[in-house]
Amino acid sequence: MLCSCYMLNFAVWMLILVNSILLHFNRLDHKCLNAIFFLNLHVDGRLQINTANYGRTDKTTCSKGRPFEQLQNTNCSSPNALAPVSKSCNRMESWEVFATHTVFTDPCIGTYKYLAISYFCVPPAECPLTSLLPTHFCSGSV
Repeated sequence: MLCSCYMLNFAVWMLILVNSILLHFNRLDHKCLNAIFFLNLHVDGRLQINTANYGRTDKTTCSKGRPFEQLQNTNCSSPNALAPVSKSCNRMESWEVFATHTVFTDPCIGTYKYLAISYFCVPPAECPLTSLLPTHFCSGSV
C-alpha cells in the first residue's frame, strides 16, 4: 500500500513536469509581408511572446517567387517589433496583426520581409492539477 502511494505521487509529479514543459515549449511561426499573423490557443491559458522580428534573417523563409536581390540581406531586423507585439498579445487567448510596414518600421528598404514570432502558452494560475493533462497544447495558425 505504501509503495503504491509513492508510485502514484511520482506519476502525478511526472505528469505535472511533462505538462509544464509542453505548455511552456516555445513555438516559432512566421508570416510573409502583407499577411495576417494569427495566434490562437486551443486550451485554457494565455499567450506569452518571447521574441518578435519584422525583417529577414535567412534567405529561404518567404522566398517563393521573390527576386534574388530581395532575399540577400539577412541582417534585417526591426528594432521595435517586440514591444508592440508583446504589449498587444501577452496574456491574450488569441491575437492577430498585419505583417506590414504600416505596423512595423521598415528596417531595410528593398528587402522582402516577414514577421517571425516566438511564443508559448501560459496555463492559468488558478488551473487545478487535474486539468494539466498531456492533451493540452498550444498552436499557432499561420
